[in-house]
Amino acid sequence: MRALINVRIMKRLFAALAVAAVALDLAAGFPGTDLILPAAGRVQGAGGSQFYTTLWVTNASATESADATIEFLRAGQGNLTPPRVSIGLAPGQTRTFENATETLFGISGVLGGLRVRSSKPVLVASRIYNQNDGQTVAGSTGLFYAGVPADFAIGNGQSGALQGVRQDVDFRYNAFIVEASGSSVRVRLDVRDGSGSGIAASILDLQPFEQRLVPLSSLFAANVSDGVLAATVIGGDGRVIVCGSLIANTSQDASGFEMAFRPELLGNAVPGPQARLGGNDVAAVAFDR
Repeated sequence: MRALINVRIMKRLFAALAVAAVALDLAAGFPGTDLILPAAGRVQGAGGSQFYTTLWVTNASATESADATIEFLRAGQGNLTPPRVSIGLAPGQTRTFENATETLFGISGVLGGLRVRSSKPVLVASRIYNQNDGQTVAGSTGLFYAGVPADFAIGNGQSGALQGVRQDVDFRYNAFIVEASGSSVRVRLDVRDGSGSGIAASILDLQPFEQRLVPLSSLFAANVSDGVLAATVIGGDGRVIVCGSLIANTSQDASGFEMAFRPELLGNAVPGPQARLGGNDVAAVAFDR
């Protein structure tokens, strides 16, 4: 009997680990039919850095083809009629675009965002990386962003926060803000230090589908470590997605930060398996659906 109970325990533990692995994999990105990447481009950055963008688009369906449109949202302007290209995706297919903004749109020296719309849910991701002249891609440094569903964007009266704010001799911090619904919007940015005290604030007005890069150095000159940038929509019918980039000043290596998503977007989901232990047995792995 004890041996049988132990077998049951092991089976349930393995099941729990398998479900946890799937949950972690899905947490890497959200499939959707209208997705926003906050930053993309082929540009020269600070300190002689040379930034490129790799784009991945994956058809999430194993049985149906998808027709997708990729649009470039140029920084600093409205983008109701942006440059766009159409692609097809077979069931389960992934298409990869190196140096995406140049190869897809012939655009160089300009930063912006990408919008991917599709007839079926797709997964979208990008790597934005620095590759100095004469350097191979094996020596490049960069960061990853997952495509964010447009309906995850925050609207009037809602806020999203970014972690990882550092500005000193070693690091700089940039925020990327994209209007994701096709309407104008007013956003307030508040920078707080590690203790939660406010140290800077600014108001931005964005046009429909405008992308904006905001270096924190443009908001304040003081050093800050482990702070938070909060974005709050205070006017207009638009909605915004905000992401951050913490960049090491010498290596140009970067870390990406997504804004905190609204809790209701995840429903009642528990962020991992919960095993209820009782006696010598595992009763079940519980998830809120």
